[in-house]
Amino acid sequence: MNYHIKQEETEETMEKIKSFQINHLLLNPGIYVSRKDKAGDSVITTFDIRMTKPNFEPVMNTAEIHTIEHLAATYLRNHEDYKDKVIYFGPMGCRTGFYLILAGDYKSEDIVDLMISMFEFIRHYHDPIPGAKEFLDKLRAQTQVIILSDTFSQFAGPLMKKLGYPTIFCNSLVVGENGEITDFKMRCEKSKYTTVKALQSIGYDTIASGDSHNDLGMIQASKAGFLFKSTDAIKAEYPEVPAYETYDELYDAIMNAIRA
Repeated sequence: MNYHIKQEETEETMEKIKSFQINHLLLNPGIYVSRKDKAGDSVITTFDIRMTKPNFEPVMNTAEIHTIEHLAATYLRNHEDYKDKVIYFGPMGCRTGFYLILAGDYKSEDIVDLMISMFEFIRHYHDPIPGAKEFLDKLRAQTQVIILSDTFSQFAGPLMKKLGYPTIFCNSLVVGENGEITDFKMRCEKSKYTTVKALQSIGYDTIASGDSHNDLGMIQASKAGFLFKSTDAIKAEYPEVPAYETYDELYDAIMNAIRA
């Protein structure tokens, strides 16, 4: 059976999304009220926290977005005044900003101080992402864990100390006596995939998890593989890869794969 909807009928009957009617070529970074909705007698305000100018490259990288999402959500849900009003904080699909949804009727200027304090918290945060160390400790008590990263050892060192020095395979910087970075050394081509295949060649089963495109090689080459806090686009592109959002879910999936 075929269904046909005439364009004029669609335009007349479908409500237009107000935020989609804005000329994004003229939209600058800032804090905007995207929409207000009613839930019963209550008002819910959605804010557009625009970080970069839309339609102008580069957009924000997945890793940075992921970090901001974790830290901002942690800050907001522990804020003395707003923790009971926060409904959602998360990235835009276009990777140019974030949405913040609050219970209540607000204007943009109402949350300026909140956004300043939130980003100051993120800027000065030097600890592991909340829940990461507990997850690693729990997992390392059950099996061997190796972190495969494209970062550099000089950057990773302070974080690894706070995580209890888990094993990490990453790249390194060449630093001169005066402290100037003069070069870098990549460990190998396709380092994550190559490492997984090397471990398998000496008799190890591997279970891999990651959040971005460059993790998919090791995920697909492993006995079991999972996406963790990945983007909606990647999850839609690879629906066959199980995807999880919490450390507890990921831990259970890994343990089930070990037992299989």
